[in-house]
Amino acid sequence: MADCVPTVLAEPFIFRPVQQIRLGMSIDMPQQTIIQGIDKESIEGNPSPPCLRLRFPSKHAFRWGVTTGAHTLKIDTKQVSNVTAKRPRVTVKANPSIGVPNDVYLDAGAGTGWMTVGPISVTATDNGVLIVELENRDDENWDSPAYFDNLVRT
Repeated sequence: MADCVPTVLAEPFIFRPVQQIRLGMSIDMPQQTIIQGIDKESIEGNPSPPCLRLRFPSKHAFRWGVTTGAHTLKIDTKQVSNVTAKRPRVTVKANPSIGVPNDVYLDAGAGTGWMTVGPISVTATDNGVLIVELENRDDENWDSPAYFDNLVRT
């Protein structure tokens, strides 16, 4: 199973380590910046601060341990820019070894306030790990942060 879970996700010239987020709770990240532009936001948050902030177009990934059966994941997100087709995205990456053959993703709807993305549903045929990516896709407005908070999974 270890061969299907990367310890580092990479895109050309940008490396983003996989970080663990406590599932079922508000995101509670350390005070320091994990990677340039991905850090703890102390003013925004839903239902209250803190939350995770992706300041620039980037991805933050973490591992989600699942057991055999159906599972859902939802998370609240906010982005003050409202660019069509560039909204924040949540992706559950494929892991064929546990019966999840394709990536499953949802984008935030239009708007500038807090909204819930999901639930994203997956059914695992075996116990294992899925990679979840939180993504700020707004490459039209520099320094247009995307905020993520209140992760709930079943």
